[in-house]
Amino acid sequence: MVMGGGVLGAVALLIIALASVGSGVMNDYSGSLALQTLGLRVRRPLSAVVVTVLSFGLILWLHAADTAGRFTDVLLLVSYWIPAFAAVVIVDWHRRSHGDALVDPSTETAPRTHALVAVAAFIVAYVAAVPFMNTTLFQGFVSRAWHGADLAYVVNFVVALAIYGGYRRTVAKKVRTSSTNNSGCS
Repeated sequence: MVMGGGVLGAVALLIIALASVGSGVMNDYSGSLALQTLGLRVRRPLSAVVVTVLSFGLILWLHAADTAGRFTDVLLLVSYWIPAFAAVVIVDWHRRSHGDALVDPSTETAPRTHALVAVAAFIVAYVAAVPFMNTTLFQGFVSRAWHGADLAYVVNFVVALAIYGGYRRTVAKKVRTSSTNNSGCS
């Protein structure tokens, strides 16, 4: 043991315990805010309880067997959402910037349907990537057929890009068409 026993060891363990409580509280608070951003009308204390219960269940599952292996698998499964997120952000930035160097989201408004389609694209892209995933926890049938090749990140990005990019392109065309028709009627 690095700290040794006795008073110094006890103080070190007390500091570690207090730090982990503080860290856990911040993580719970962040999780409850994230749950609220989904648009659920839930009071923050209830949201914090839901996040805490879900997190505790995950922790119990992680510690039931090979913790390091399970933790790695959870991180891999969570990391599969990143390409879809990046695709939605890239499309949104491109459509908002219109070639401008600066984009100021605080002064812009967007229809709620943009957000709903972005979330739908995100979910559909993740589901589309499942057959291509390869972790020790789960291996998709395409990955298995391709001897362990993991193309889930690429599939996830392309599907989200196609769905959300296609939606935003269609909306932009409708806006251009309607503004052209309205200007011709005057």
